[in-house]
Amino acid sequence: MSILQPGVSKSDVRCTAVKPYAVAGETLDKQGQKRVSFALAGRKFSHTILVCPLPTKADGLLGADFLDKVGAEINFIKGNCHC
Repeated sequence: MSILQPGVSKSDVRCTAVKPYAVAGETLDKQGQKRVSFALAGRKFSHTILVCPLPTKADGLLGADFLDKVGAEINFIKGNCHC
């Protein structure tokens, strides 16, 4: 799942039935979801992202849901990402 820290986007938070879990299996404290528009590598995207406090200073995390949607290809051997 893609996750956004609360307060990063000014768009309205909507309710969601999603029950997110962290990598270690603990339940995340979700606040809802919101549709967010952003630019990445010169391209514009719009994606519905879960709003949830993260134990990091990052504004958010792009998850497999977004990467799959845009057909992203991550190559760890070459060290690059194409979407």
